[in-house]
Amino acid sequence: MVGVNLEGANLENANLKKANLSGANLRRANLKKADLVWSNFTEANLEQANLQEANLSNIFAKAIKLERANLREANLSKANLVGINMSGVNLEKANLQEATLAELNTSASLPFDHYLISANLRGANLMGANLERADLRGIDLSDANLSDASLKGAQLDYTLELTDWGSPNKVYRANLKGANLTNTIMPDGSTHQ
Repeated sequence: MVGVNLEGANLENANLKKANLSGANLRRANLKKADLVWSNFTEANLEQANLQEANLSNIFAKAIKLERANLREANLSKANLVGINMSGVNLEKANLQEATLAELNTSASLPFDHYLISANLRGANLMGANLERADLRGIDLSDANLSDASLKGAQLDYTLELTDWGSPNKVYRANLKGANLTNTIMPDGSTHQ
């Protein structure tokens, strides 16, 4: 299915387990409750796609386009989402447990700010999302809604816009009301108790 054009297609409840959808156009496709476990979405276009309640665990999604996609209640556990722009994506009640959203690039002689390749979650709705043990290093969470989300054991070091979490008089651009931060590695490198 490499490079297939399924723009606007209705694939609700489809079994696409282990599918190679690299380069596929799934823009505005309905993939509600689809089984996409272990699928490859390298360079696929999923802009404005409906992935509500879809099973996307263990997917590989390098250079995927996800802007304004609906991933409400989707399972993204153990998904590799490094370098993905998720601004404006609805991830309400999504499961991102142990998802990889950042990686260290250890290539020689890179400036420090280029060592981290991170996803962009600016303005994303992560209300009630499970982000336990997720790698969120360097993620831009500005204007994101993380209320009632579980970040237990997540890595948030080098996270943009959240460098002053320890100061109660600071205003954060992410909504953390009710978020579980137990054992989370905070932007300053400390572990939240």
